[in-house]
Amino acid sequence: MEYVLLLILLLVVVVAMVASRFIDSGNPFPVQKKTSLFSPVERSFMQLLEKAVAGEYKILNRVKLADIMELKTGISDKSRSNTLTKLNGKYLDFVLCDPTDLSIVAVLDLVNNTSKEGHKAVPDWFVNGALDAAAIPYLRMKIKAGYTAADIQAAIASRLGKP
Repeated sequence: MEYVLLLILLLVVVVAMVASRFIDSGNPFPVQKKTSLFSPVERSFMQLLEKAVAGEYKILNRVKLADIMELKTGISDKSRSNTLTKLNGKYLDFVLCDPTDLSIVAVLDLVNNTSKEGHKAVPDWFVNGALDAAAIPYLRMKIKAGYTAADIQAAIASRLGKP
């Protein structure tokens, strides 16, 4: 009888040990720091963008679409909820702001269209439509080697209607 109880106890301990291997450790924060905030391509483009705007604009990175827009008054709760969900799920690569008051001047997204699955390769109708409705100029720039600060400066000036 003692051997049976001992065997059952041993079996329970073994099952608990095996089960603990398959169960989450219970850590409420299973995260670690990324090695870098930006990919090498994003970092390189950011440096060119900083040269291109030369202090004329403040550059904000990875901004949620919801952070630069507010909903109009008088819309239904369902429409409000659906729109907020979409706005909160979309991120913009770069937002150019006036350096004095941080008002939004334009939005710039990098596009990797080497394949249909590339980063923002297919234009997002919601982002395009929302920015257009809010009268925020939107630039989509293809990721490619050989950009110069002057190329980026010209693209921004063209989109903003500056000579």
